[in-house]
Amino acid sequence: MIRTAIRKKLEDSGIKQREFCKVIGVASSNFNAFLNGSRTLSYPKFVKAMEELGLSIGLKAAGRAALPPSELPEILKSHFAVSGMKVKEVAEKTDIDNTCLTAFFNGYRNMPIRNIEKVMTLFHLDVVEYINPKKKSA
Repeated sequence: MIRTAIRKKLEDSGIKQREFCKVIGVASSNFNAFLNGSRTLSYPKFVKAMEELGLSIGLKAAGRAALPPSELPEILKSHFAVSGMKVKEVAEKTDIDNTCLTAFFNGYRNMPIRNIEKVMTLFHLDVVEYINPKKKSA
C-alpha cells in the first residue's frame, strides 16, 4: 500500500527515481529494492520520502490529510482513540507487540513500515495527499 502509493506519485509527478533518492538520502538500489518489496526503508527516510512527495496518512474516503507524515504517531493515535479499542485489541488484531504500539503511539519509538500498514488497514487508512496549510495556492 505505501510502496504502491510512493511509486505512483513518482511516476505521476515525473520525478526521476535517481534524483529523488539524492533528495531523501537513500541509495538508488536500496530505494528500488524498497519499492519492489525486498527491502524496507528506515522510518526517518520513509517520512522524508512522504514529505517530499506531498503525501501523508489519512482516511481513504477523505483522500486528503491535514497532518504531515512526521506526525504519524499522532495520526494513528487519533484513529486509535476514535475506534474505542484498547491497545491490547489493536495489538491482537494486527499481530504487533502492544508495548511497541504504545511506544509508537506515544512518539517514543519508530515502527517498521509493515506494521504501520497493518495499523492503517485496521483503521481503514491509506496514503493520501497532504494538504500543507503553510503553502499558499496560486
